[in-house]
Amino acid sequence: MNVRKNEGITLVALVIAIILLLIISGISITGTLRGQNETEEATQISELNMVQHAILERYTKAQLTKEELPGTLIAKTEVEEIINDINAKSGKNITLKGTEYKRLDVSDLKNLGIKKEEDSFIVNYKTGEVINETIGKGWIKKPAQLENLMEHVDDPILQNRFLAVKKERKQILADYIKEHNGIDVDPRSIFDVQVKRLHEYKRQLLNILHVMYLYNQIKEHPEMEFYPRTFIFGAKAAAGYKIAKLTIKLINSVADVINNDESINGKIKVVFIENYRVSNAEIIFAAADVSEQISTASKEASGTGNMKFMLNGALTLGTMDGANVEIVDEVGEENAFIFGLSSDEVINYENNGGYNPMDIFNSDMDIRKVLMQLINGFYSPDDPERFRPIYNSLLNTQETDVADRYFILKDFKSYAAAQKRVEEAYRNEEGWAKSAMLNVANVGKFTSDRTIEEYVQDIWHLEKVKVKMDV
Repeated sequence: MNVRKNEGITLVALVIAIILLLIISGISITGTLRGQNETEEATQISELNMVQHAILERYTKAQLTKEELPGTLIAKTEVEEIINDINAKSGKNITLKGTEYKRLDVSDLKNLGIKKEEDSFIVNYKTGEVINETIGKGWIKKPAQLENLMEHVDDPILQNRFLAVKKERKQILADYIKEHNGIDVDPRSIFDVQVKRLHEYKRQLLNILHVMYLYNQIKEHPEMEFYPRTFIFGAKAAAGYKIAKLTIKLINSVADVINNDESINGKIKVVFIENYRVSNAEIIFAAADVSEQISTASKEASGTGNMKFMLNGALTLGTMDGANVEIVDEVGEENAFIFGLSSDEVINYENNGGYNPMDIFNSDMDIRKVLMQLINGFYSPDDPERFRPIYNSLLNTQETDVADRYFILKDFKSYAAAQKRVEEAYRNEEGWAKSAMLNVANVGKFTSDRTIEEYVQDIWHLEKVKVKMDV
């Protein structure tokens, strides 16, 4: 009897102890959660400031009056790209909810231009020598003086010198590719280059799908006239950016198939340059014939890579987006290869609908074949479903909320036609050399000196101060 009584007392004591423990734990948990919430809120504010600072370091395309600027939102894709960059560099996992975008305050920031410090490595010394001997060295401190080259663009001797320098720089890049990628490329081929951050709106996917299309054309029509091409990619993608990383995988998978197909006799080569950075950019920019600037119209804030290519005499293949618009204004549309929807057309489709990529898939057999190769194992025999997410992103909403958000299929045929114009133009050495020289001659506007001057006058409203120096 006493044993049972003692067991009952022990059980009650145990229950009471558990209840007290739960109460104490609850207080502790509540305090911890409150502390966590405060910490999380502080972290969110810190992350928000980090993103806002990154935005302010960039520049936006907002074409607004100064009265409209406070509190203005930049494109969500721009914010997302900035966040991806921050996450990749810092190892963080920043995410912003829709309401938090409203807390981002951006200002009117102008086209940044390229610094003269960048010019020193972007203009290869051989080209610099040709320029110096032709117009003097004044352009180094005052890039606007490059326009003096305009008087010499029809000089056949100077054209040949420019082409000779380009050929030499292409051989250097070919050697680099052989050493680092193990791929033989022909310096006499057209070096078609797209190097930049990998983001869907920059449309590296459009580029590689077109390469797949060209490969199909050559296989089906081996007798067709075709000027050899080397398609060169370089990019980095945020660790968590699934489609971007899959696009890099696709580029390399396509390269594996095409580069090892002896039947096409080297007419196409595809190269993905690993770890794209300043040191190999020095080699790439100087060797490029074609500068791929093919973002969906209305999506690119500006871009400076296109200016660096221009400075080295590469011709722009692109949409009327970002700084491409200003480049075309300077060099003339006849010295660039423009294609695709306009910004107004893109925005109209986004706001009002009317575009269904399945219509193109069902009516254009060339495009259909390319897309089917994404899911039939042609480029991934070990895993035919590997590129299914890319296929889905273009044709349905299984991966994204909008099919073909960046109008890749809509612009495909226009892009292919522009590429055809590139080939035709390149066959005319004299004409190509003149266009290349015109690009160099008109790049002076894109120096950061002009940009800073515009900030001083239009944004900061500063007065110049003259400083007397004792000699």
